[in-house]
Amino acid sequence: MFASSTGPITVLGIDPGLTRCGYAVLEGRAQTPRAVALGVIRTPATMELPRRLAALQAELGLLLSQFRPDAVAVEHVFFQTNVRTAMSVGQASGLALAAAAAAGCDVMQFTPNEVKSSIAGWGGAGKAQVQRMVQARLGLATVPKPADAADAAALGAVLLGGGAHAPTVAGGGRVIGSLRGTVLERADDSTVLLEVAGVGYVVHVTPRTLAELEPSTTAFLYVHHHIREDAQLLFGFLRGDERSTFQQLIATHGIGPALAMAILGTHAPLALADVVASNDLAALTMVPGVGKKTAERLLVELRNRLNVAVLDPIVSAGGGSAVVSDVREALAGLGYGPEEVREVLREISSGGDASTMLRDALKILGAKRA
Repeated sequence: MFASSTGPITVLGIDPGLTRCGYAVLEGRAQTPRAVALGVIRTPATMELPRRLAALQAELGLLLSQFRPDAVAVEHVFFQTNVRTAMSVGQASGLALAAAAAAGCDVMQFTPNEVKSSIAGWGGAGKAQVQRMVQARLGLATVPKPADAADAAALGAVLLGGGAHAPTVAGGGRVIGSLRGTVLERADDSTVLLEVAGVGYVVHVTPRTLAELEPSTTAFLYVHHHIREDAQLLFGFLRGDERSTFQQLIATHGIGPALAMAILGTHAPLALADVVASNDLAALTMVPGVGKKTAERLLVELRNRLNVAVLDPIVSAGGGSAVVSDVREALAGLGYGPEEVREVLREISSGGDASTMLRDALKILGAKRA
């Protein structure tokens, strides 16, 4: 948004609300943000609604005329359990959007999860964690208060950094998106030490990727920089689609980075899409730590997250999914990978018993490896 500007930028973040409307005026650039003003606009609940709206509109107008921001960020709340709260927030949000547009400002909206992902590195970050990250990024002596003003500051910081898809770390710099360097060592916990320009980075990778990263060789990894309250972790991938799938996975309810890596370590992105599309419960339970109930829930959530169509599941006419599961387990025990197993199960006839299916599968697999 601000690519053509070389000087400092002024942005206004607004956390809309009728009783309490948080605001924050920030100035600078993504790497050098500075808090100019933080506060909350309050309107008494005893006042009639039209007068409350008029008072809020007047206060927002004063902010816009006093600080003349280049752009305004307004929180986009798309879900509220309390109907009355949802209505008041929507009214305040509408006033803020209209006032900013009338003042000639660029206007953007970010959902709470987008703000959390940009500020703290993941959409499930707690309010306290986001506040501390805002404090660090703006160089404040204390955590910004009240909470509505802190939320507005977070919105402004996201906007100043270029938007919800351009996250930054507490120091103001971009998160690490890729690394190219020399592999110094591989560890049993599926991490590699990658030296880049004299600095060693510990990167978490899948076992498949670990096997391909030979020590003393040069490697390029797509990286997801995961920021938590107590740590910053790097997750590396050989292909961009692996990183994209990883990011989709950790954005899914109930899937953290460790489980996402376990899933990708078992099923590559295309294979995972096939697992979800065909509703292949048995294939998903091959992931370490994923039982039947968890797999059932993940299949439902991942279908929407990965945007895949539902196909006919892999079953056997002669014995149902139990026969397929037996064959799958037997092939896995013989050392065949999940993708090989899924491919061959789609090729063989499903009309026989487990021993017949296993024999046919071994013939096909043997021919492919010959």
